[in-house]
Amino acid sequence: MKKINFLNLGQHPITNNFLSQKNPKNEFFYNLNLVYNPNNKLISLGKFVSPTKMFNEKYAHRASASKTMQVAYRKLAIKLKKKFKPNSILEIGSNDGVFIKHFKNITNVGIEPCKNLAKITNQMKIKTYDKFWTTKLAKKILKDFNQFDIIYSANTISHIHDLKQTFKAIEYLLHDNGVFILEDPSLLKSIKNLSYDQFYDEHAYVFSITALNNITKETGLEIFNIDKFSPGPITYVLKLKKNSKISKFVTNNKNTVAIRFPKHPLLRRLLKVLSYPLAAPSANISSKLSSVQPS
Repeated sequence: MKKINFLNLGQHPITNNFLSQKNPKNEFFYNLNLVYNPNNKLISLGKFVSPTKMFNEKYAHRASASKTMQVAYRKLAIKLKKKFKPNSILEIGSNDGVFIKHFKNITNVGIEPCKNLAKITNQMKIKTYDKFWTTKLAKKILKDFNQFDIIYSANTISHIHDLKQTFKAIEYLLHDNGVFILEDPSLLKSIKNLSYDQFYDEHAYVFSITALNNITKETGLEIFNIDKFSPGPITYVLKLKKNSKISKFVTNNKNTVAIRFPKHPLLRRLLKVLSYPLAAPSANISSKLSSVQPS
């Protein structure tokens, strides 16, 4: 099916690119048009901006300039070291090292195509490749370092145009028991909060969980945890596969099933102890089957 145009926000200059003169005649503009792919449910720009125009030796954004980001990445590093006890970590889009610098006691590698930023982390003795993320680069890194326990990326995967190659390269460099941790803006949150500023040249995509699941299932990767939505409450309504083993008593003979991530701490502790999901109806005092129609 063809991609569907649904929002055109007009002509825009690229971000993180300071002008050297006032109102230059040759300033670059792009059309900020959003499209929806019915095949994989992905939201993207209708036409991508060349990566070299956006990410180069003049890139202005420094993550360490934000005190909030410094604190957040330090806490996250502590959490990941405690939970996964990694011996190696690779970061795609390492910027000025605000996150990866917290892993100096293990093998830590950065990927940063903006040469001015890669220079900073290389001076910090963090091996940083000033290249765009591709399978070719992944193969080179494999020769240099072998596979990694953790591959991490914050606000970067949505910048990369070829998602199939991106996830294949991640799978290639990840240990069998390794984890890939992706942090990117949520389509759901963007819509709920009217955060239209998440749609711009660098964000080639804004991901939903559904779209990510559709993309990653073509590789050896699978989604097993969604941290931002935990605790909930949040509910996903999923369509059943053919010959599903889920009982019709659970689905009320429908072809969908709802998966609820609860917020209440007691229920969350119970689910953690059980280590398997619970089947439960909605609160219903009528003693009849729960309603499945608006009427």
